[in-house]
Amino acid sequence: MNIGPGLLRFILAFMVVIYHSTRYFPLGRFAVYVFFILSGYWIFRMYDEKYQRYERPYKTFMISRILRLFPVYYLCLALIIIIKYTLDKSNIAPFFEPDISNFAYWSQNLVLLTYNLLKNQILRPAWSLDIELQFYLMAPFLLGLFTSFKPKTWLVVLLSASLLVYLISALFQVTYFDCTLLAYLPFFVIGGFIYKQGLAPSRNIARYSFLAVIIVFMVHYAFPSFRDALVSQTGIMFLGYDYFFLLNIYLALITIPFVAYNVRQKSSKLDQRLGGMSYVLYLFHWVMNVPFRSLVQGVSLWEKIPYLIGYLLVTLIGTIVISVYFDSFFEKLRKRWLKSQVVKDNPMRVLIK
Repeated sequence: MNIGPGLLRFILAFMVVIYHSTRYFPLGRFAVYVFFILSGYWIFRMYDEKYQRYERPYKTFMISRILRLFPVYYLCLALIIIIKYTLDKSNIAPFFEPDISNFAYWSQNLVLLTYNLLKNQILRPAWSLDIELQFYLMAPFLLGLFTSFKPKTWLVVLLSASLLVYLISALFQVTYFDCTLLAYLPFFVIGGFIYKQGLAPSRNIARYSFLAVIIVFMVHYAFPSFRDALVSQTGIMFLGYDYFFLLNIYLALITIPFVAYNVRQKSSKLDQRLGGMSYVLYLFHWVMNVPFRSLVQGVSLWEKIPYLIGYLLVTLIGTIVISVYFDSFFEKLRKRWLKSQVVKDNPMRVLIK
């Protein structure tokens, strides 16, 4: 099981790409949930072990995270606007008319906070960046709670509260809840719990966790009713929720031992590169998804295969180019800025990787 932390993130991003391009494997949400668990682990760890050394840890942390997220996001946002405008001016032109509502709309697109509340999302995968930013704002305070009290206590409290809110939202058909941090906070907290408790499952337990995900998914394809529902995206309700929505949550939870094992593995330079590329792939694939959907509209599954192969190749090549020539440039600037910040116990300047 030689899957490094960077390769895991790249695989998860690629799962989202496959889901958005084929709709045949509805595991896009599962991949995002695991991303959030990983984010909880790495953010808690970075803030606790690195950013707290700075004189202004919270400010340094937030600026650093913004510098990490926004350059690639703005690039992909600009590219998709150009592509949509080129394909059909009516898709995007109305949003450039001078109007107060349009000003609010573009403010949400540019700032990202509350982006998940927008009905017309230009760069759809960016909804998770809104949730991620909300978590960044809360992460230091959550870390303080973990430090002050037993992590197990906070994990139980947050999971119980989230389950209660899920049930209430299902009973009363509250859809707003899914657009907020509350719907995803348990996954971040689980990642933080893995870090604070130092969870390190054995290789065998991690392997069983990984195999369990595959087995559960394959079992669903073994039954015609479930397989047809998966392929056709037909909703099956359970406890007031779409069954496959719950399935994605369940799969993310049984992946926890594998994730806890994975984050402890050493990362090579190639693995680190793949980890950085995963973020670019996650956003850029939607840029290429726009012309791809336009080309395959009304095309059968078998006729779609050549277009799909071309789409994946162009997406991967574009991801590599953006990672090497654009993302890496801004990463160097971010690290250079971090190097200029003064730490608490030492006036010397440091560089955070």
